[in-house]
Amino acid sequence: MQTKRTPWVHVTDKPAWANSKVSAYRIWMQTDGRRFWQRHEWLMRDRSVDLCDWIDAHTTSFPVHYEDCTSEELIAA
Repeated sequence: MQTKRTPWVHVTDKPAWANSKVSAYRIWMQTDGRRFWQRHEWLMRDRSVDLCDWIDAHTTSFPVHYEDCTSEELIAA
């Protein structure tokens, strides 16, 4: 399995997110060489983290802005 993720996108100061409990998010993507899956990670304003289940990503490659994960991040994911 190969896993990559986006950098954190901070939304606290963005007007569209003003009433949201979310302060940042990032997207994880994983492949087994044939299929790709993705999941969203939400950093809430209370500093808790919500990690969604893996879903089909409907793609055939990693987007160019996705970054390799550290071994510590992979354990947490």
